[in-house]
Formats: sequence, structure tokens, C-alpha cells
Amino acid sequence: MPQKRSDMRRVKEVLRLAHELGYSLRQVAESVRLGRTSVRDYLARADAAGVRYEDVADKGEAEIEALLFRRPEPAVTRPQPDWAELAKPAVSLLLVCQEYRERHPDGYSYSHYVAARFMWRRQGKDRFPWHEPQHKFERRPGRL
Repeated sequence: MPQKRSDMRRVKEVLRLAHELGYSLRQVAESVRLGRTSVRDYLARADAAGVRYEDVADKGEAEIEALLFRRPEPAVTRPQPDWAELAKPAVSLLLVCQEYRERHPDGYSYSHYVAARFMWRRQGKDRFPWHEPQHKFERRPGRL
């Protein structure tokens, strides 16, 4: 389970020690009582955002957090296939995928379509008759 993020005062102090005083990674970690990997992550985020201590010296905690910890853009959602079409007789996964691509040109490619089908089946939503066990063998303990 990931740990909670440090408060922004400590992050600001990490930037001050590294940028203004020129402390090494180990010295910064010991001074602020953070792990070296956390210090390295904060400095890498600051470098990626193009932020130095001078830029955040007069900013509040919320502004620093917005600069260094931007939320990723939401992923583009693609239209979901209608898996019930596979229950029809004489229908293959390839045929259903081709029809899906005709209706939704920006939809899943065939490989992603098959992967989405696999994940959908793993969630237990697929209950077609041919996926149910056909025979249940009764046996007594000790006998094969």
C-alpha cells in the first residue's frame, strides 16, 4: 500500500536544500527525515515541471502541489462492444469485431477487442450455455 505524500512544507524544504544550498541527495534526506527515494522523486518531479526553489518560495502548499503533482489527463473511453452478439449461432469473434469496427471506427483494434473480451469473461459476466460444465462426475472418496 503506498504511503501518504509528505506535506508540501517538507517538499519545499527539499527543494531549498537541494537548489539553494547544494546539498547532496543523502544530506537532504537526512535533514528532512525522508527516504532517499522520496527525495529523488520530489526532485525529479520538480525538474520535469521546470520548477526551482525560487519559483515556489512564496507559493502556498496547494499551489506547490498543483505544480508538482498534476493529475493525469483522463483516458479516452472507447465505446464498449455488445458481447451478447456472440451468443448468436454461427458468429465468430472476428466477425463481431469487424462489425464493431464498422460502427465505431475509433473503437478497439482486434487485439484489444480480444483482450477486452477476455477481461469481460474473467469478471464472470459471460454465461453462455457452452461455457458451463457439461458433466459432473460423482465419486466416492478413495475411488477414481
